[in-house]
Amino acid sequence: MRVGILYDNISGNTGDVAIGISVKKILKELKVEFEELVPGRSNPSDYKTIIIGGGHLLRPSPDAYYDSFKVKGMHILNAVGVVGYPDDLHYLNEYLYVTFRSNGDKNKVSYIKKDCYVVPCTSMLLEDIKEVPVKIEKPCVGIHLLPNQFSAEDEIKFRNWISRLPFMVYFIPITHYNNDYSYLEKLSRNMKNVELLPKMGALEIFTIIGKFSFFISCSLHGAIFAFVHNVPFILYDTEKMRFFLEDRKLSRYLFSSLEEMMRLFDNLVKNPPDYSKKLELDKLVLRNHIKNIKEIVGSIR
Repeated sequence: MRVGILYDNISGNTGDVAIGISVKKILKELKVEFEELVPGRSNPSDYKTIIIGGGHLLRPSPDAYYDSFKVKGMHILNAVGVVGYPDDLHYLNEYLYVTFRSNGDKNKVSYIKKDCYVVPCTSMLLEDIKEVPVKIEKPCVGIHLLPNQFSAEDEIKFRNWISRLPFMVYFIPITHYNNDYSYLEKLSRNMKNVELLPKMGALEIFTIIGKFSFFISCSLHGAIFAFVHNVPFILYDTEKMRFFLEDRKLSRYLFSSLEEMMRLFDNLVKNPPDYSKKLELDKLVLRNHIKNIKEIVGSIR
């Protein structure tokens, strides 16, 4: 019987696409046959074991879309994030293997009696592709911002600050569902040292971020992609971003305002961190995670 995989393959969100690619990569390398489920459309009862996640999937009910990820049975929860404090996750006690992508997420469901583990997002397993649609000139900084990130006054300050940076600046859209491309296109107009990158797929974005000298991100997976490539970054402060950095003792690189962004970036350039040792620890956990999946899937086939 084939293993099912269930993740958010509908929204087109870069992070979720990257997760899907990474889960398929794991199973292909393990030579495990699988079928991709469509949330809310496929029948989970057709599969003895389903690998669910990762991504920000577990949310309070009722939720017409995300409730489709709450599948009962002897399944695998793969490095999942938790939104809010869902109180109906007792079914996870029956799972074969339960992993969350951060300690912060795991702590939200402390009422689960099953042993739960923390495993970094499997998108860390992605590999660069050879061909990308743009050439990156160094030294440079990549910037991802959310639409309406700044007030009109702060936007002027931001543009003035960007114009003074001694780097080529690349605006990179990542959260396409937020229509960030249109916002960044507007923001980049009439700025001489700024280039707006085109909309790209997850692997192209992953590869391009690895070519930056520095990175300013308002996307969790943008930060994960920078971390994997050892590209110094700062990250906009939201709960899921904070959970990611707290686990790696990097929370000092979170910003919540334009002033903090500018100050932290200046410090980042002066004292760029080296993530190589932290990344090796994450890769070690992921190697063990793959081993666990292999043993579980092998025992039920």
